[in-house]
Amino acid sequence: MSEVWFGMHCQETEDLPKKRGVDAISILEERVTILEYSICLVSKKVEEIERRFP
Repeated sequence: MSEVWFGMHCQETEDLPKKRGVDAISILEERVTILEYSICLVSKKVEEIERRFP
């Protein structure tokens, strides 16, 4: 899975435009964005560990 995110720049969620809508779609979109960012960070950490301990 780490290959998918290799070389990708993780965009911090604070820099993303905030959709402060009250509808369910807006809330889900914001949560998906946060999850994508988290996955990217974890993937980068895994790559770092794999490079350190081949």
